[in-house]
Amino acid sequence: MKTNSLLVIIAAAGIGKRYESNIPKQYIKLNGKSIIESAVRPFLDSKYVAKIIIAISKGDNFIQDQDFYSSKKIEYVHGGITRQESINNALKSVNDNYDYVITHDAARPNISEDDLLNLYHDITDSESSCSFLYTPVYDSLKKRGSQ
Repeated sequence: MKTNSLLVIIAAAGIGKRYESNIPKQYIKLNGKSIIESAVRPFLDSKYVAKIIIAISKGDNFIQDQDFYSSKKIEYVHGGITRQESINNALKSVNDNYDYVITHDAARPNISEDDLLNLYHDITDSESSCSFLYTPVYDSLKKRGSQ
């Protein structure tokens, strides 16, 4: 993979309606960092990523408090009502050319450089137009008292 060949779009316009909190899920702190900080950091540190576009809601009052906020590698756009609209708004804002585009969800931390390389190799080796990164979940969590 070439250095600076990837555009990353991170959907962060959600309000975490199912999460039932006053704070959108991506801004909740885990181990001293917000979930979005943990989701963005691997892309920010990657030598393969040229630009990150984060789609945020119009009334987002949390983004400026994130440790990556002033990074020159990141641009912000207003997202839409759906994840699809947010990604589309980000794509429409792009004026440069990139080899590939990766989309990611702000509430999904723990992606690694190896994951990026695996996605890249999966696309190039299979000559497909897209690839999905996933980790199977075998366990579930239940809130006490829930059914």
